[in-house]
Amino acid sequence: MNRFLIGALPALIVLAALFGRDAIAFVEDSYPNDRLKREALARCEANDGHFRRFFSEHRNACYARAHVQDSGGAMPGPGAN
Repeated sequence: MNRFLIGALPALIVLAALFGRDAIAFVEDSYPNDRLKREALARCEANDGHFRRFFSEHRNACYARAHVQDSGGAMPGPGAN
């Protein structure tokens, strides 16, 4: 098992170098920092058994139904409602 891991390590490093930013963006899009987007996704998951947050089409339709505007992922500042 250890030989397999040692042999796979260079491949994992290459994959991380090639797709690391895409993977990070994928996770950030699927689990946004924006509170309104998080809440909208949670409602869509609870109300629609076919909703998948990992598909951008599903997220965009969910945001449109919830009337969430793209805030660029920024969190509201102190005192914001």
